[in-house]
Amino acid sequence: MVNVVSAYRRALDEELAARGLTKSSSGRSVVDFTPDLNKTFNRGYTTYYLHGRAEPPGSIDTPKMVGEAVGDVVAVDRRSFRLAQSAVELHNGDGLSFFDSEGVLQGTVVNAVNGLTITPNSLEHIRKGTRVYRNHDHAYLRQLEKSQPVRTIVVQFTLEETLDGFTLTVADEDGNHVSATLPAEKVPAVKPEQAQATVEKQLRKTGGTAFECAGVVVNWRTPYFLPVAALNELRRAVLDNLTAVRAQNRPRLTGEVQRNDAPYPEKRLTYLSNVLNRQAEAFYRRHGVTEIEPAAESGLDMRGRCVMRTRYCLLHQLGRCRREKGAPPLTEPLFLVDEEGRTYPLRFDCTACEMEVLYSVSAGSATSDAFTVKGSNSPATNCSSRSSRSR
Repeated sequence: MVNVVSAYRRALDEELAARGLTKSSSGRSVVDFTPDLNKTFNRGYTTYYLHGRAEPPGSIDTPKMVGEAVGDVVAVDRRSFRLAQSAVELHNGDGLSFFDSEGVLQGTVVNAVNGLTITPNSLEHIRKGTRVYRNHDHAYLRQLEKSQPVRTIVVQFTLEETLDGFTLTVADEDGNHVSATLPAEKVPAVKPEQAQATVEKQLRKTGGTAFECAGVVVNWRTPYFLPVAALNELRRAVLDNLTAVRAQNRPRLTGEVQRNDAPYPEKRLTYLSNVLNRQAEAFYRRHGVTEIEPAAESGLDMRGRCVMRTRYCLLHQLGRCRREKGAPPLTEPLFLVDEEGRTYPLRFDCTACEMEVLYSVSAGSATSDAFTVKGSNSPATNCSSRSSRSR
């Protein structure tokens, strides 16, 4: 999860910066690794028709993670295999995957690496010409386990000389600023450069807090000697004050529901509107709906009714789209079949370019010549979306 969230955060920050925008939240996220979505469980990626329907969005070869392409096997001996080249650097403990001659995804673990020669835990199903993938980057995942991401608020300190001592002011990125004073005798430093460096060094030490110092400004006539303990206490006091001020000034959104009887655009609602409880029913009736069918969860007889309508279409996925000239047809009707043998007929709305899944309580009703898609444990018939990459 930390890998996925960090990758999204980085992508959003880059896009905001490119557009000259800022995020609504305070602070910035800091991670001690480079986010890489290819390292986290996935079934491939898809734009899901964002740029048209040219690319089928499903990954039907296997419901498992294939991983990053490594290279092709050029030789196999008794204990190892050799790659023509490797797109990634493999390590002991890495997990490898590959498709066998039947198109079933198989896997093994790397025991040793010597250049392009790999000694796996098992050589079963690995042949010359096999394309190998890595679906478990052992070193990277170990790094993720040890990672401790933090979120920090950027601040800047200003130390100024006063008549009877010094004042430290801190300002954060949201415009909050507070000050703390240090009554002290002003003793000119014997080593001015060292005194200046000590002030800047101590004020930058914000470890253990939610703040990150972006800069220190020192305004005095001449460098003075300030004890390290006094500087540390002054810094802690001003950051404690800033924490309290941020909590006080934090934006709080409030709102209330304005009851009204504005007319709903429809007078009749079917089960697709998902009206399940009395409160939902009362809401719609207040807005002029006169006929309400209860939601599917109410126990409604759903036989023959649509339980899913989606842009994902099996005809399109399999290259059998009715709208494509020359596409070979499939024998219909088509069904989805679950692990308990229940069939779900498919209906295709080619005008809207959508597919409907209908509910059926019968088992084994699919005809022998109909195309069926069985449970997710069957690699050759899984129809999971590539966009469902991480868990």
